[in-house]
Amino acid sequence: MTQNKQVVLVTGAGSGIGRAIALSLSRAGYQVYASMRDLRQRNRERVDALRLLARQENLLLDTIELDVLSEVGCQAAVNQVLAEQGRLDVVVNNAGMLMVGLTEAFSVEQVSHCAWPG
Repeated sequence: MTQNKQVVLVTGAGSGIGRAIALSLSRAGYQVYASMRDLRQRNRERVDALRLLARQENLLLDTIELDVLSEVGCQAAVNQVLAEQGRLDVVVNNAGMLMVGLTEAFSVEQVSHCAWPG
């Protein structure tokens, strides 16, 4: 458990802005959980690259599996952070997706993945 360090969970940290946020916060001394989907296959190289940087720079940076479209997956990730750190101070919800095309061409199912339920 990290003492006196803010614990941060960053969604969509596999690339782009999410990765930059995760690295920036960990370099500033925060305990960061960089989350992304499919750690073992699709994002294996990204996970390995972040872990290598964390070792080289002695960063408090861990990777964690999280698909924000799965309520069960979200709860599992939060539970893992709480089990390891005893708390979760900040969530940076950066995960996103891009859909290109005419709005009327998308099905209800496709659009429902872009909107929060409720």
